[in-house]
Amino acid sequence: MRLAPFVLGLLATASVHAGASYTGTINWLSGEAPGNPRGSGATTTSVDHIRFVVHTEADITFDVLSAEVNDDNQPVDLNGDGRIAFIDSMIMLFQGDGHLDVHDYIDASDDYGDADDNGSLYPMDSYMTLHLMPGQYVLAISSFFLTPEDAVNGINTHSDGPFTVDSRGDFFIERSGDYRVDIIGDADIMLPTPGTVALPAMALVGFARRRRTRE
Repeated sequence: MRLAPFVLGLLATASVHAGASYTGTINWLSGEAPGNPRGSGATTTSVDHIRFVVHTEADITFDVLSAEVNDDNQPVDLNGDGRIAFIDSMIMLFQGDGHLDVHDYIDASDDYGDADDNGSLYPMDSYMTLHLMPGQYVLAISSFFLTPEDAVNGINTHSDGPFTVDSRGDFFIERSGDYRVDIIGDADIMLPTPGTVALPAMALVGFARRRRTRE
């Protein structure tokens, strides 16, 4: 019983001040196979949940960078990883009341139009600014199209992508697509404290060893 508070303490979250970047990957799970042309069929992809806290009533901006293609449909390796792999992003905001469901839905964004300023080269990157009250929130991100139900469940069954693009400007299904999202304003993105995944497991192993020794 003495172990529980120790483990819970290790699992406490640390915050990164908004304006820093959160990077992630959306994965192909099933559906139209990677390598096939875009538009040949729907895919099922993962959904990421980014949890954050707004401290004071403020305008908060959500700015996604993913599409590694320019206006001429030419590939551009934006993140320098040596591959062209991205999503046609869609983001969806929910109130973070501790039990995520569709009733927590606030708003969503697909493309950025003319508002983006984080280096996006193609309008399929998402962007939106919302006036939010203090509290906890969840930003869901996946490949277009994302429904509130799929966003909550964490599996996007209406997806199109991820993608790669070749030098002829042709889009193809890819196995994964990387993204970066900036949450800009008086907010903190909540991230696991480094090492908290391994440390509780190590603590449990040590506890088990001590128990076997006593027995």
